[in-house]
Amino acid sequence: MTRESLQESCAARGFSVDVQGAVSGLLYGLPFRGAAGSAWSAGVVTRGAVPPVGGEEKVRDYLRGVYPDTDAAIRWERERLSVVLTPPDADREKPERFLDFLDETAGIASALLASPGESASPDSPAGRSLPAEERAALFRGAAGASLGALAGTLPWLVFLIFGGLSLGLLCFAMPVAAFFGYKWSRGPRSGKTAMLAAAIPSFVLLLPAAFFGDTLYWLRRLDEPAAFWQVLATPVVISQACAGALVGAALIVLGLIFLRNMVRDYAQGKPGKKKR
Repeated sequence: MTRESLQESCAARGFSVDVQGAVSGLLYGLPFRGAAGSAWSAGVVTRGAVPPVGGEEKVRDYLRGVYPDTDAAIRWERERLSVVLTPPDADREKPERFLDFLDETAGIASALLASPGESASPDSPAGRSLPAEERAALFRGAAGASLGALAGTLPWLVFLIFGGLSLGLLCFAMPVAAFFGYKWSRGPRSGKTAMLAAAIPSFVLLLPAAFFGDTLYWLRRLDEPAAFWQVLATPVVISQACAGALVGAALIVLGLIFLRNMVRDYAQGKPGKKKR
């Protein structure tokens, strides 16, 4: 299997290949890393999730069903599932079959983690509750993302209040700022958690910010003083705020799409790209 053929197959699936030929990416929301040679290896990061009782045997039984004439060395610790498998000779040089092996390994890990079956004993190291540092990371990430989304809302509000730009065109910045707040506060390296942290505060702030900004804009244009709540309830403010929120929601979705690669790199522990 050449690196070029592996790289071509990986590009079609959105995976990356380093100079040593190791493959990395996300499968079923779990970061993975694999290498192909005389044996195939796969490492799936389970991010501290409790391994199910008998998880290693269940993975072994599943892979035996897919590769009946081979055996696999399997080790499932708290943070990582590792599998080393000697592939059939007919599949050894086929990049697609190697990538299928990575998909199968991550898929069975995800299915076992999500299944409501028997869990580990609370007294065992695997059965302990979420460590304090992980809870702290979740709290930091949520707080950082909320502050980031709030900061990303401010430019839109400034243009809205002082310029009447009520279509929410700057809402694109809200999820981007929320993600950088999450990243700056060292939130958990989970792609799903990071994406939710960017999306939730952005959508939560959207409609209140639209009504607040449009109300202040019309308060500034009135010839006579009026109460904030009176202006807020006027049809023109309601219609403009709802229209701005709809456009803003679409821009938030575009911002989340823009973030996909950065979220994936963060979940895989890759450093940010530096300018030369």
